[in-house]
Amino acid sequence: MIRTAPFLIASIWLAAVPSFARLQCSEPGISVVGDRADAPHICELASRAIAELATCSVPLDRPILIEIFDTLPDGRIGQYHPGEDRIDLLSPGAAQAGLESDNPMKMLHPDAFYYSILIHELTHAALDDMPCPFPSCYATQEYVAYAMQMRSLSADARATLLTRPEFNRPIAADEINQPVVLFAPDVFMQKAWLHFSQQADPCGFIAEVASWQYLFDREMN
Repeated sequence: MIRTAPFLIASIWLAAVPSFARLQCSEPGISVVGDRADAPHICELASRAIAELATCSVPLDRPILIEIFDTLPDGRIGQYHPGEDRIDLLSPGAAQAGLESDNPMKMLHPDAFYYSILIHELTHAALDDMPCPFPSCYATQEYVAYAMQMRSLSADARATLLTRPEFNRPIAADEINQPVVLFAPDVFMQKAWLHFSQQADPCGFIAEVASWQYLFDREMN
């Protein structure tokens, strides 16, 4: 299903680390540094992800470097570095191996799981230069990132991750907040998706959020 060759327009093999490559993707400005066996596939996934984000009011229009690692600090799978236009991402194998056996994401197809993580981090990249009237708009950014991550999955895959039947109700905006995303990210992910999908025009709502016309964060007193 995935064809890598059309998605590569150039490659520079890094002589210092023979197993690694730096590839310029067909998507303008997107580069991937990683194992030469993984980098072409990740290049294609990034191109797909950027196109998908654009269909829901989350355009990404500047260069991004995606660096692939076998380990990341604090048990992270991916991390966007604000202001640096750079994403750190575990390799596909390491990302899958790092999932706990009871993590519902373990039940997803590895490609779908990995793609969803990449689209989450690319969402953060797309929102990086948007102004925030508060010291942090963390909950708002994570809302969009998790909504886009869940949107990238099939309905069956999403159902696997929607583990809280008590959330099958209208989700209020004040349930989308920073403490929840910090201390219960799985709860936040589910509520973000449900709130997003309950909107009359979900992607139109995302356009409002992405332009900071609507914020979930509030000024801390």
